[in-house]
Amino acid sequence: MPLPTLRLYQQRDLDRVRIAMREHRSVLLVQPTGAGKGTLASFIVHGATGKGKRCLFLVNRRILVHDMSRRLDRLGIDHGIIMGNDPRRRAWLPTHVASIDTLQRRDSAPPADLIIVDEAHFAVSPTWIKVLALYPNAKVLLMTATPIRLDGRGLEEIADAMVSGPSVQELIDQGYLVPATVFAPSSAPNLAGVKKSAGDFNQKALASACDKTKLVGDIVTHWKRHASERKTAVFGVDQAHARHIQEEFNTAGIECAYVDAETSDAERDKVWNDLDNGSLRIVSSVGVISYGWDHPIVSCVVLARPTTSVALHLQQIGRGSRPAPGKTNLLVLDHAGNTHRHGLYEDPREWSLTGRALQDKDKDDGPAICTCLKCRCIFRRGPERCPFCGAVIPVQARKVEVVDGELQEFKRAQTAERWRKLDIPQRRTMYERWVALGRARGYKPTWAKVTYSRIFGVWPDHDLKQEKVEAMG
Repeated sequence: MPLPTLRLYQQRDLDRVRIAMREHRSVLLVQPTGAGKGTLASFIVHGATGKGKRCLFLVNRRILVHDMSRRLDRLGIDHGIIMGNDPRRRAWLPTHVASIDTLQRRDSAPPADLIIVDEAHFAVSPTWIKVLALYPNAKVLLMTATPIRLDGRGLEEIADAMVSGPSVQELIDQGYLVPATVFAPSSAPNLAGVKKSAGDFNQKALASACDKTKLVGDIVTHWKRHASERKTAVFGVDQAHARHIQEEFNTAGIECAYVDAETSDAERDKVWNDLDNGSLRIVSSVGVISYGWDHPIVSCVVLARPTTSVALHLQQIGRGSRPAPGKTNLLVLDHAGNTHRHGLYEDPREWSLTGRALQDKDKDDGPAICTCLKCRCIFRRGPERCPFCGAVIPVQARKVEVVDGELQEFKRAQTAERWRKLDIPQRRTMYERWVALGRARGYKPTWAKVTYSRIFGVWPDHDLKQEKVEAMG
């Protein structure tokens, strides 16, 4: 079976990986989603097995086990699979694809001279550390699109060196990824009372905030308006939320399937086939399609799960970034507000083995984004007109240091006095308007809170707590 022809950047990255692995035991390769890490990995395994090396490909999801197994089959590389009760274990073979969860429970592990780890940003967990410690003399190639974690731990714990591949924008310019057009509907979930757990929004509280009839219905309304002919992937908060989204689409007469971790392989295969080749237009899911899911026919992603994770944000959008016949762009319907939190998909990002240090840079240093108030398209600030609908973008005065004229000052005082008469629920509504206005105009994230405190004399969090106390009687 002939080897796949590598793209120029893949060959360049392969050469750099080989040089790095001569000097280091473990090397991290960073390439954007859709760059072809799986192809490069199978190429490396083919070369290693040809030299008599024993190879072990480690992943944390069964969808990735099946994907890598198919790639090795296409290259004629006989291999075993270590995953649950999969009958293809074949322990005598020199090459294996293994689920980390299964392997760490086994009494013995297959020998290996080369270990390849996919989705390597997960690999600093105790389970991964335990398994990798079984191979102190093996070379390790770690691969990921997003070398960053919510807990701030850097991948320097498991990688001695890093090779950075092309940027998302470079791959778009070369035609290997498609550009993204982002829309952010005005009715985003109110997350004022949602606390964080393990660095991200608490799932139970987040589901309560997002799984509301109007918000779920709004997803369907905007999809029909912008993406009715597009194959679509929807990312929900939890199983119930993703199910409700599916039900809402089906009630509207739009075929939508649902997949989660408990969906059988046979049922999943049917859904994927119907999506690629049949009339199925939408898949609603939670926890399954965010990583390692490769269906280029998808040209719309719906972000219905707010997240503080840059990695999850980029991985979800990346599911629809691959080109396909007739596909000119990816449509992102961001009902979660994630683009405002993390920036545009193609924004330049500087990665590091130390992780957190580069994650916490002031977001004002990056390219500012704005939202067209007519069509809700999100784009980098700069154009005088919206690149999607052509509406004129009003020029905003960012800061006013001096206000001349008593009449203007008097009007401001009158407005503030009228606002102070509002009750707490009305104040909250006003605050939500200021939040939306600040996002649209590119103001700092604290602008709405500062404005609220200047007018009402307290921070919005204070009034929110007071409102809850009054509601409890």
